[in-house]
Amino acid sequence: MPIIQWFFQNGIGLLWAVVIFALLVFIHEFGHFLVAKFTGVKVLEFSLGFGYRLYGIQIGETEYSLRVLPLGGYVRMLGEGDDSDPHNPRNFQNKGNWAKSAVIAAGPAMNYVLAITLLLFMGILYGISTYAFQIVQVLPGMPAAKAGIKAGDEIIAINGHSYQNYQNPEKLLGAVTHVIHHSVGIPLHLTILRDGKLIHVTAAPRYSKKLNNGMLGFRIAPAMVFHHATLGEAFLNSLSSTWFFTKMPFVEIDKVIRGKMKTSTLVKGSAGPIGAFDIILNVYNAHKKNGHSFEYLIWLAAVLNVSIGLVNLFPIPALDGSRIFIIGLGALFGKPLDPKLEEKIHLAGFAFLLLLVLLLSYQDVHRIISH
Repeated sequence: MPIIQWFFQNGIGLLWAVVIFALLVFIHEFGHFLVAKFTGVKVLEFSLGFGYRLYGIQIGETEYSLRVLPLGGYVRMLGEGDDSDPHNPRNFQNKGNWAKSAVIAAGPAMNYVLAITLLLFMGILYGISTYAFQIVQVLPGMPAAKAGIKAGDEIIAINGHSYQNYQNPEKLLGAVTHVIHHSVGIPLHLTILRDGKLIHVTAAPRYSKKLNNGMLGFRIAPAMVFHHATLGEAFLNSLSSTWFFTKMPFVEIDKVIRGKMKTSTLVKGSAGPIGAFDIILNVYNAHKKNGHSFEYLIWLAAVLNVSIGLVNLFPIPALDGSRIFIIGLGALFGKPLDPKLEEKIHLAGFAFLLLLVLLLSYQDVHRIISH
C-alpha cells in the first residue's frame, strides 16, 4: 500500500520532526516552569501536548503529563483558570507584576537560548554556516556546459571574489547574477567546489536577446556550506544568526508595506505545523545520502526555535506577548485586569489561533499535494 510504504520510507524523517517539535515545546514550557518555581508560584501541572492524557506522574506538588496532541503544551499554575486559594501567596495572581512577567517571558526566552546554543554547538562541531550557490541545471551548448560546469557544483568565487559570505541568500543570488548579466563576452574565472575539491574554470557569458543580459547557461539555487571557526567566532555567529532570523519576518512585512512584495506571496511563504513537519522531512531526505542531515536539522531546529519564541512575544490574545501586555496595562492604570475577563480574552484568542492554524494547515496540505 502506498501510504504504508511512504511511512516506511520516511519513518526516520518523521521521527526527527517529532523530536524537534517536542524539543521546541519542552524548552518553552520548561522556561515557564523554571521561573515559576524560582518565584515561588505553585505549579500544578507540566504538560507536553493537549487533549487526552496518555501518561501522568505526580512528583511532589506537580503532575507531569504527556497528552495525545503533540502540537504544544502548557504549565498550569495555581490561580490560572480557577478560584482556588485566592489568598495563597503562591497563587500566580498574587505575585508582583515583574514576577508574573518574568514567568511568562521565560518561555520565549528559553526558545532563544536554545536557538543560540544549537547554533553555537553547530559552529563548534561543524563550523559556521554560510550560503554559496549551487548549480541545479546546466543548459547544453551554453558557455557553462562548454566550460565543464556540472549540476551539483557549488560556485565559491568569481574572479577571486568570494560569494560565500552572505547571510541572506537573496542578496547572494542578486550579487552573482549581477556579475554574470553585466559581463557579456568577458571571461569570468570561476572557483568551483566539486566532491570536496576546488576546480578553476573560465567561461564568458553570452548575450541573450530574451533577457537582454549576459548568461552562462545554468540555473542556480542557494546552498548552505560550513567552514571551521574558533569558539569566539562561533559564539558571535550564533548571536548574529539569531538576530538575522528574528528580523527577517519584519523585513518581509516591510516589503509588503512598501509594495515590493505581494501579500499573497508572504502568505504562501508561511507554514503551519504540517508545513513545518514537511520542511523537516524534506531537509532530512535531501541530505541523508551525503551524511549531512544532522547538522542541517540542528540548524533548522534553531530557526524554528527563533520563530516560536518571536511569535509568542506578539501581543495576540492567548500568546505570551498578550499576557505581558495585559500585565503592563494593569501596572500602568494601577489595577490589574479581572482574571475572569482576561481568561475570556485569551480563550477568544485561542479560538482565533486555532482557526489560523487550520487555514495554514489547509495551505500546507494543498502545497504538499501540488508538489
